[in-house]
Amino acid sequence: LFERRVAAEVEARSAECEARAFEVECARRRLDGQRRELQQRARLVEEGRRAAAIEASRQRAEVERERRRVDEARRAAQNGAEEAALLGQLQQEEGERARALCAELEAQLAAA
Repeated sequence: LFERRVAAEVEARSAECEARAFEVECARRRLDGQRRELQQRARLVEEGRRAAAIEASRQRAEVERERRRVDEARRAAQNGAEEAALLGQLQQEEGERARALCAELEAQLAAA
């Protein structure tokens, strides 16, 4: 009788250990699946981060090109305005010289 009880208890504990081992294996597989899923998500996040960094770099370069283009256009406009002002000043000076020359010639003609 004692041997039967011991054998039954050993059998029960053995079954309990097998059940726990099965639970542990199931948990390990579930955790492995979660780990793989997290690794995949991490890869996707990293790929997204890289893509965002590339896009941000591209946009910064585009903004810089546009800034340079605007600066060049501003300089060209400023240079054009300066040239127009100088040309106006020269035309005014030439007009004054022409009037002075005409006045001088008229004076010479009047004296002659």
